[in-house]
Amino acid sequence: MTWHSHSWLCRRQIKKQHSQEWPCHLDWKNSMTIFGLTSGAKHQPGSEQRRGPVLPRRVVAVALAALAVSGGCQAAGQAERPSPQSRGIDSPSAPAGCKAIIDRARQTAASALHDADEELKLARDLAACREYSEAIAACRRVLAAHPGDRNAEIQIARLLSWDHRYDESIRAFRNILHSHPDDPEAMEGLAEAQVWSGKAADAAVTYGRLVAAHPANPDYLFDAARLEAEAHRYPAARDRLASLLAIQPGNLDARLLLAQLELKEGQYSSSARQFVRVLDQRPRDPAALMGAAQAHYYTGGLERAYTEASTLVAQQPRNFDALFLLAAIERARGHLYRARVLLNRAERLSPHNPEAEELREKLRQQSSTVLHTTVGYSREIGGPGYAGAAPSPIDEDLRSFTYASALDFTTFPRSNSTFSWNTLPSESPAGIIGGAAAPTEFLYRQTTRLTSRLTLRGGAGLEHFGGGVPVDLPNGVGPQPSATNTPIGFIGGSFAPASHISIDLTLTRAGIAYTPLAVRLGVVSIRTESGVNITFDPRTDLHLTYFREHFTTERYEQLTGRANPRSSEPATTDSSDQESGSGGTMALSHRFIDRERVALDAGYSMTVFGYDGARRSVYLGFFTPNFYQRELFNTRLSGHFTRRFGYDFSQGVGLQQVGYHEAAKRALLMSPTLTFKATPWLNTSIGYTHYDSAQTLGIVRGNGVRLGIDYRIP
Repeated sequence: MTWHSHSWLCRRQIKKQHSQEWPCHLDWKNSMTIFGLTSGAKHQPGSEQRRGPVLPRRVVAVALAALAVSGGCQAAGQAERPSPQSRGIDSPSAPAGCKAIIDRARQTAASALHDADEELKLARDLAACREYSEAIAACRRVLAAHPGDRNAEIQIARLLSWDHRYDESIRAFRNILHSHPDDPEAMEGLAEAQVWSGKAADAAVTYGRLVAAHPANPDYLFDAARLEAEAHRYPAARDRLASLLAIQPGNLDARLLLAQLELKEGQYSSSARQFVRVLDQRPRDPAALMGAAQAHYYTGGLERAYTEASTLVAQQPRNFDALFLLAAIERARGHLYRARVLLNRAERLSPHNPEAEELREKLRQQSSTVLHTTVGYSREIGGPGYAGAAPSPIDEDLRSFTYASALDFTTFPRSNSTFSWNTLPSESPAGIIGGAAAPTEFLYRQTTRLTSRLTLRGGAGLEHFGGGVPVDLPNGVGPQPSATNTPIGFIGGSFAPASHISIDLTLTRAGIAYTPLAVRLGVVSIRTESGVNITFDPRTDLHLTYFREHFTTERYEQLTGRANPRSSEPATTDSSDQESGSGGTMALSHRFIDRERVALDAGYSMTVFGYDGARRSVYLGFFTPNFYQRELFNTRLSGHFTRRFGYDFSQGVGLQQVGYHEAAKRALLMSPTLTFKATPWLNTSIGYTHYDSAQTLGIVRGNGVRLGIDYRIP
C-alpha cells in the first residue's frame, strides 16, 4: 500500500468518524509514490541545453507527492502506518485496558449466551487494541447467532483488511455485494481493501460504480479521481475532478489534485494558476507550495518560485525535498553560492543522495572555469557546375584545418563569459579560390540573464585575415594588397513573453574565412537575424529564423569592363565588391525515447536562402546562389555506453535544390561522435562528419574529422 493511499484513507476516515479518531501521521518524504514516481524517474540527457532549466528528477517526483491532509491528519515527525477505522466501530484514542478487554473476550467466547450488541462493542474495543483476530471471532459469533447480519458481515470484512488479510477481506466484501449489489458501505470497504492490497486500478473501478450510482457525491468523485490518478489514468481523473469542482468550486483538495495532474502532464501555466488558488486559501499548504514553486520554475517565474520554495523551507527546515528544490531554483537564478549552501544542508539530511550528487556536479560545472580545445580537418571537393553562381567553382578542392580554443568562466553575476581564439588555415591547389590562407579570430562574448524573461548577449573582437601582402584578386588591376584586420562583434537578446515561447534578435558583424579567396578579399558579413522558439511540450520544439545579410570586401582597384575615354586604357575603379541576400530556417524536433542511457530525437528541418551576386556576376569566394533550398529528415541518438563512454550519432537525409528551375538532388549529413570522460576534470571527444552541401563550395563531397578536449580547472 502506498503512502498516498494512507493519506487518502486517513482523510476519508476523519470524515466518517463520529467519535475520537486514531492518530494519523503522514510523512512528506515517504509519500512520493503517487502516480508511480520515485527519485529514479526518467531523466532527459542533455535536456538543459535543449530547453533551458530543468528541475532535478527528485524534485519532479516530490512535486507530485500526496496531498497534505487537513482537518486532523497533518504531516508530523516520524511517519507510522496509519491504522484503518470504520464508521461503525468507534475507537478510543488510547486503549489502556487492553489486557482486561482480552480477558473479557475470552470469557465471552466461553459463554453459551452471546448478546449481539455486547459482542459488537467488544469487537470495537478489541480492534482499538489491535487484536484483530479476537475482534473477528467476536463478530463471527454474532453472525452465527444472527445469520445474514449485514453489520457483522461488513465488520468482519473490514477487520480482515486491518489484519493485512487483504484477499480474504476482498472476498468477504464481494460476497456482501453479491447479496446487496448497491450497498455503498460495502463498496467503500472493498475499495479500501483494494487500495491497501496495492490494487489501485481495481479500487478505481469500484469507486467508478459508486460515482455512477451517486454522481453528485463529492467524496466519491474525489476518491475516484485520486485512484484514477494513481492508476495513471489521468484524463479520467481530470474528468472526475471537473465534475467535482462544478459541484464544489471551493473544494481545495480537488483543486490541488487537479494542479498536480496538470503539472505531471506539462501544463505548467494552468497548474500554476490552480496552485495559486489553493495558496490563496491555505498559504502554508506544503504540497501547494512545492507544486507552485515547480510550476513557476518551468514557466520562467523564478522569483515567484523562489518565494514559494523559501516559504516551504522556512516552515520545514529539515525537509530534504524542499531544500533540494530551492537549491535548484537558486542555480537557475544564477546564485551559485546560495545553491551550494542549500545543497550542503540537504546532503546533511540525506548523505550520498545520488540526485544531490548530480546537482552538485552541475553546480561545479557551471561555476568552474573550462578550457575547450578543438582540432579538426576537412576536405571538400566541388561537384559539377551549378546554376546561380558566377563563376561556378567546378572541381574545386578545398582543404581546411581548425585550431580553436575557448575559455569559459562565470566571473560576473548572472553571466557566462568566454574568451575564444580560432585559426582556420585553408588551401586549394587550383581554381579561382586557389591558394592558402590562415586567418585568426579573437572574440570575447558574454551572456547575461537580466530577468527570468530577458537575456542579453554581446561580444567584440578582431578578425585577422593576413599580413596585407600583394595578391591577385578577381578583376583586379595587377597585384593588390590583401585584407589585414577588421573588427567583429555581435549584440542581441532573447525575450520570453510566455513560458513556451521566446523571441531572439541578433545583429552580427563577422569576418568570412570560408576559402582562401574570401580571406584575401577580406569579406565581412553584416547580418540581422530574428527567431522564434516554441516549446509545445517538454519533448517537442519548433525553431524558426529569418535573416538578411550583406557582404562587402575591402576596397581595391579593379577593372570596370569599360575603356577610359581619355586614354583608351581599360577603366578602373577603387571600390569594394558587395552582395546581399536573405533566407530562413525551420527545425521541428521531437524526443521519442528518453531514458537514462539513451535518447532518440527525430524531426524535420528546412533551409532556404538566396543572394544577388550571381545576377551581378559577383563571386566572393564561397557559395552564394540566387536560390538554394534543402529539406532534411533528421535523427539523433545520444547517451552513454558506460559512466565514462558516451555517444552522439546524428544524421539527416533529404533533398536539396540549387537554382529555381534545377532538379532536386539528394542531401545527406552524417555525424557520429564518441566521448570519453577521463577524469572529473577532463573530457575528450572524437567525431567524423560526412556531408554533401556547405557554404564554401555549395554541393560538395565533404568529409571531416575533429578531436575535442575539455579541461575543467579545479
